[in-house]
Amino acid sequence: MLKNPSHISRTRNGIYYFRLVIPKHLREQLNYKREFTRTLRTENKHTAVKRARVLMVEMDEVLAFLEAVNQRRNFASYFK
Repeated sequence: MLKNPSHISRTRNGIYYFRLVIPKHLREQLNYKREFTRTLRTENKHTAVKRARVLMVEMDEVLAFLEAVNQRRNFASYFK
C-alpha cells in the first residue's frame, strides 16, 4: 500500500483532507494563517490524491503570486 503524501490526511471518519503549511514570511498577507486546509470530500484514496494535486497547483500559484508581491514591496522599500 502506498503511503499518503504529506499534504493529505485522513480524519477518524475516513474522509481525506488537504493541508498545506503557509511559509512564515507570507503569513502576514494571509491574515496570519499558519496553514491552509480543505476537505477533499472523499473516502477514496486515489480520488483524494487527484483532488489534492489540483489544490496543490492552485496553492502554488497563489503562493508564487504572494511571493512576487512580497519581493516588489521589498524592492520598492529601497527607494524610499
